[in-house]
Amino acid sequence: MHRLNTASRTMAHTKRRYAGTLLRLACGLASLLVSACATVEGYRQIMRSWDGSTEERLVDSWGPPARVYTKPNGDRILTYFESRTVTTGGYQVTEPVTTETRGTFDSRSGDRGSYSGTTTTYVTRTTPVYTDTYTCSTSFTVSKKTGRISHWRFKGNDCRAEED
Repeated sequence: MHRLNTASRTMAHTKRRYAGTLLRLACGLASLLVSACATVEGYRQIMRSWDGSTEERLVDSWGPPARVYTKPNGDRILTYFESRTVTTGGYQVTEPVTTETRGTFDSRSGDRGSYSGTTTTYVTRTTPVYTDTYTCSTSFTVSKKTGRISHWRFKGNDCRAEED
């Protein structure tokens, strides 16, 4: 009687999870390197440079605002919006999947033995698609009395610039 007792385990799941983590880490590192010098403080420095400037100079530089609001006191708020969408992933990668097999057997002659081995196959998969939206809303208040920028504010996850 031939009896086959195998204990096999597949390391594919662990390797796929490890490869996915590495891929996300690499994408995150790449985005950090691209924007490593762009900071909120850098954007704040740019905003400070507009203190006391005229509306005309602002519009000449930034273009027409997306929205203009006139306050009851006559001050004007000029608002600019910036939005961009970045999509990464969706490409194919080939990953090794290694299966290790170990076991013991009894031969017909009554001998007992063991065996072990590995096989590696390569599986192609498509990476997940990630879409991120980056926005920045910037508002300048132009004083009716002086005709100059008296206040500014910004909000969003993309209000960044290189620092001086």
